[in-house]
Parts: sequence; structure tokens; C-alpha cells
Amino acid sequence: FFQVLLMRRKQISPWIVFSCLLIDVMTKSCSIALSSCWSGIRTPRSTQGVVRFSQVPSDIRTQFAGADDPETEEASLYQGVVDREAHVQLLDQSLRRWTGRGIMDRIPNSITSRDDDLDSILTSSRYALYSHGVLTPDMIDGAVINFGNFAALSTFGLTWKQFVQIPCCRMAPPGFHQNNLGQTLEQLELAAQTQPEEKSHQVIERYSGLRSALGEEQQTTFRVRDAVIWNVIDNEGKYYGQATFFDREAIEV
Repeated sequence: FFQVLLMRRKQISPWIVFSCLLIDVMTKSCSIALSSCWSGIRTPRSTQGVVRFSQVPSDIRTQFAGADDPETEEASLYQGVVDREAHVQLLDQSLRRWTGRGIMDRIPNSITSRDDDLDSILTSSRYALYSHGVLTPDMIDGAVINFGNFAALSTFGLTWKQFVQIPCCRMAPPGFHQNNLGQTLEQLELAAQTQPEEKSHQVIERYSGLRSALGEEQQTTFRVRDAVIWNVIDNEGKYYGQATFFDREAIEV
């Protein structure tokens, strides 16, 4: 249309031609801008380190991701478990093996306890679940946390990257409580190595003990009650560490 106007510019006022050209340029510019905005909404920029659980809200992904500044990246010696869904299934299978009740069985009003529904524990804001792996020579202060769901991260005031750098005994306040927790975990690990068939020795139920929120903005001490701590072992008897599960509503501050 505008080309036709230009071809017939001798019969048309120059001001009309100029106005039409200006409208054409503005229309194309707006179209490009709107296209870019819509593209940004549909495909947001990827954030370094974001853990992409299926159907997980963005605010929870941010909590799991943690800071991505260079100093934090350089200080991150450990990355935690990679396949979190499979890890939760391993924790559940171990707990069910020792007690006959899995993780979902311990959540009131849970509709089913099938493995497919364990994904919901990843983003639970009430029921905390975390674990630590096997002690390795590079872990000077003890075995390091390798997994925590959203409730665990919120309870201890840490992001995923911060959480999986913490030695398991440091979850308790310094001194007596850290020593007591260390002895409890050592006894469980010893049972896994020396009495693997004694199911009652592989788990501690109705556990009560002090813990510390380690975040910069949430440095408090609280007591967990009716917690469960158990040895994590696969179907072939391989030892993977220990896990802890508790209801945040049972916490005493």
C-alpha cells in the first residue's frame, strides 16, 4: 500500500506520504517489541543452578537453586544428589524395609503411598526430609548433607547449595548436642555394618533433639520431636548414609 503511495507521490501531498511512512515504521517497531516481550514471558531466562523439578513453582525453584555468585560457586565443594526423585524413593524404600511404613505412610490424610506420589515430598512445606551420605576422606568434619526437601531448607534457613555443604553433626548446636547427635549417628552406622539384618537397630523412631537454623537471617535453636532417623540401604545391602524425617508443626522453638 505504501509502495503504491510512493509510486503515485506526484498526485499526493508529501505530508500524507511522510505520515504514512512514519506510521509504518512505528507499527513494525511495536510489533517487534511485543514479540520480544511475549517470548520472554513464555521462555524465561535460565537461572544458573536451578533444580528443575517437574511442576515445581518458580519460588521453590529459587529456594533450591541458591545464590549463583562466583564466591558461592567457588566455595561449593559438594553438589548433593543429582536425581532427587530417585533419592527420595531410596529413602522411602529403606524406611519401609526397617519399619514396614514408608515416608508417605507417616503423613496424615495421605491418599496413597505409591512411589509415584513421593514427588510431592520434594516440595512439601510441612514435612522435612533430609539425608547425609557416606563419610569420605575429604570430609574433615564428618559426613556431609546430600539432600534436603523444601521443608528442610526452610527449617534450617538455607538454600540447596548452602545446605549440601553442611556436615551432618553441625545441624545440632555446638558442644554437647553436636556430640550427642554424632554418637547417635555413629551407632546407627555401626548397626548397618555389623547387624544389617537387625531391623530394629537400623532406625530410631520418636527421636527428640535440638537443632540449629544456620541461615544468616534465621539463627535460632529449636527442638524436633517424634522425628525418625534411619540407615539408607538399597536392595543389595549397599549403605548410602542416613536420613531424617519430621513434622515441622511438632517443632518447639
